[in-house]
Amino acid sequence: PQASMYGGYGHQGGGAIHRLEVNVQEARGLPKKDLFGKSDPYAVLELKHHRYTTRCVKNTLNPVWYEQFAFSNLTHSDRLVISLWDRDRLGKDDFLGQVILTGQQLQNSESWYSLRARVGTMDSVGGEIKLKLIVR
Repeated sequence: PQASMYGGYGHQGGGAIHRLEVNVQEARGLPKKDLFGKSDPYAVLELKHHRYTTRCVKNTLNPVWYEQFAFSNLTHSDRLVISLWDRDRLGKDDFLGQVILTGQQLQNSESWYSLRARVGTMDSVGGEIKLKLIVR
């Protein structure tokens, strides 16, 4: 096999990723969405038809998870969407921000990503999330 520019070994010209492991490590500087206390953040990972959720960390703006999730049979045109939410006991959960990774970003790395608003919205977001990606 030929080494790809994405840090793994894929099919020539196909750009396949056999397995992508995502370790959702921690977040910092999240916005306070609750009237009383801090946020109760959790992350949702979505890619193709797969959806995973981290546990909810209570009353913090700097949650620590270190939870790992795996996706299989991907291409570099796939989009990994990681969104952070504040769990609310009453009403719907509040959006805290998101990161969308595609193409060359789906490579072996460990870094902080700034959280962004959803496209076409005026979401009030902030903070960063630390992810470790392993491509096999």
